[in-house]
Amino acid sequence: MSHTHLSRRSFGLLGLTAAALGGTAHLAHADEPTPDARLVPATGHRLDSAEFARLYGPGTFTITSLANMVIGIPSKNGKPVNHEYIAVYRFRSLIEGKLDKVRLYWPTGTDYANGNGGRIRVRVLPDDGSNDHLPNLTATAVAEFVHTPNLTPGEKKSILDEMSFTTSSTALVKGELYHMVFDNLDPDPAANFISVDTQSTPAEAGRPARWLNTTDWSALMGTRRKGTRGAYTWTNLTETGSGGKLFSPIMQLTTVDGATQGVSDVESQSVVGRTDNTPDFRVYKVSTGRHVRELFTPGVDKKVTGLSFATVATVGGSLRWRITEGGKELAAGRITQTQPNYKYFTLGKSRLSNFVWYDAALPGELTFRAGTSYGVEFHAEGASQWYFCGHRNGSGNGFTWPAAFTESNAQHQVGGLWVNTNPRDLSKPRKDTNWPVVLHLAP
Repeated sequence: MSHTHLSRRSFGLLGLTAAALGGTAHLAHADEPTPDARLVPATGHRLDSAEFARLYGPGTFTITSLANMVIGIPSKNGKPVNHEYIAVYRFRSLIEGKLDKVRLYWPTGTDYANGNGGRIRVRVLPDDGSNDHLPNLTATAVAEFVHTPNLTPGEKKSILDEMSFTTSSTALVKGELYHMVFDNLDPDPAANFISVDTQSTPAEAGRPARWLNTTDWSALMGTRRKGTRGAYTWTNLTETGSGGKLFSPIMQLTTVDGATQGVSDVESQSVVGRTDNTPDFRVYKVSTGRHVRELFTPGVDKKVTGLSFATVATVGGSLRWRITEGGKELAAGRITQTQPNYKYFTLGKSRLSNFVWYDAALPGELTFRAGTSYGVEFHAEGASQWYFCGHRNGSGNGFTWPAAFTESNAQHQVGGLWVNTNPRDLSKPRKDTNWPVVLHLAP
C-alpha cells in the first residue's frame, strides 16, 4: 500500500533572489512593507501551481482566531433567526483515490451548538462548473457520512476525532475542485445544531493564506429562509468574510491508500489581553536578550533562496534575522521599522495582535539537508521590541503531516539555551507550536 503525503505545507512560492526583490541580499522590505506583486499576486496562486509548490513552512496559512460556521438555525437574542445555514469547505484536490476518513474541528457550547447537536450530513460533492464554483447539490456524492454528536445540552468541548466515510463511491481526481458540504437533517435544526470551526484572520490584516487564491481552499456559507426548499444564497467567507474576519477550513482528508491533504492550525497565540482585563498574554515579545527561532528539520533536501515572516514592532527599530546550523551562521539580514506598526483587534472578549509580513532574499542558495536541523532566528537590535504570534499546528490533536506542519517548531531562548515554546505557559514546553515563517525554495 502506497502512502503519498501531499499538501500545501510541502509546497512553496517562486525562488526568491535579491534581484527579484529589487534590493540588497541582506535587506528586507523596511518601513510600511509592501508585498512584491511578483511574490504575492492580487488574485493569489492556485493550490496546485508550480509557484505555490515552492513554499515551505508553517506560515503558509495564518490564524489569528477561530471562527465557527453554524449548521442549522442559530439564535440571536435568544430567538431562532429566520434563515437556516449550511457550511461548505471547497478544496482543490492534491491527492487522488477514494476517500476514507476526514478530521474536522467541531466546537460546542453556547452559540456554537444547541441541544443534541443535530444530525449532520457530510457530503463531498463535485463543483458545479460555474464562475462562482459552487457545490453541485444534485450530484451523487463522492463520499458521505452522517455525524450525530449526541451532545449533552450546554456541554462545552471540542471534537477533533477522525471520522470515517460510510460510502465512498468515486475517486478524487488531482487538480479538480470539490466541496465538503455540511447540512443538518434534524427535524428541528433550531433546537439541535452544531458548528464547524475554521481558522481566521482580520480582513484588515490580510488573508489566512497570503499566497493562495480564494477558490482552492475556502469556506462558503449557504443561507435560505427556514422551512423553504429554494436556492441558497452563497457567501465566500475566505474572500469577503463575515464580522470583519476571513475564514479558512481546518480539515484533513485521507484516502483509502493513505494519501493526505489538509490544513490544521487549531489555536492562535495572538491574544494580548481581554476586555475585562483578565490576564491573558500569549504573544512572545522579542527584545534585547529575548530571542526566538523556528527550528526546521526537513524530511527531504530543500534548496532555500529566501524567507518571509510575520511580526509587528511595538517599539521601532531593527530586527536581525539569521539562519544557523549547529550555531554556525549561514545567512543573515535585518528589517527596519522606524515607527511602531503594532495594533490590536477586539474579537469578543479578546484583544488580538495584528501581523505584518516581511520578505527577505538570501545572498545565495542554501541547501537544508534532510534530517539536519536549521534555525531561523530573530534578534531585536537596540531598544526595539517585536511581537511574534505563534499557533498550534494540530499535531497534538491527532492531525498529521503534512496538514500539521511538523518539520519545524517554535523555540525561544532561556539562559542561553533554546527550548520549545508554549505561549500559554512558557514553563511547560510543547512541540506543536510554530512561528509564522515561510522559506522560499528554488525552482
